[in-house]
Amino acid sequence: MTTTKTLAQLGAEMGSGQPDAVLITEDSHMVELNLPADPEHFAEYAAAVLRCDLIEHVKLAPGLHLWMDEEGLGERPRNRFIAWFTQNHPDCTELIVHGPALITGHHGDRVAPLEAVDYLQVALAYGPLSTA
Repeated sequence: MTTTKTLAQLGAEMGSGQPDAVLITEDSHMVELNLPADPEHFAEYAAAVLRCDLIEHVKLAPGLHLWMDEEGLGERPRNRFIAWFTQNHPDCTELIVHGPALITGHHGDRVAPLEAVDYLQVALAYGPLSTA
């Protein structure tokens, strides 16, 4: 007998086994990352991970926040996964990103680790693309 579970149920079963954040490279590879211990220095961390000087923050959906190279347009390849994800996620507005993108959680006015259900949304969307 097959049991169907919701993303929320799967997330609850994961507990805290998911990464804090994921980096989606410009060639659509997913890299799991941990956030720095000191959130006050997140901007510097994100700029280093994204290999840029200026970062831009965009709320993708409740619980999902995107950090990208503000000056990447026209200078870096288009991030096809982010474009596809935002086109196909019911709570997102279509977004075109050039270069790598960092996806994190966000609570109040602070960056936070991804919640399990939010990580699962990204990972499940990524799965079929990674085998194409």
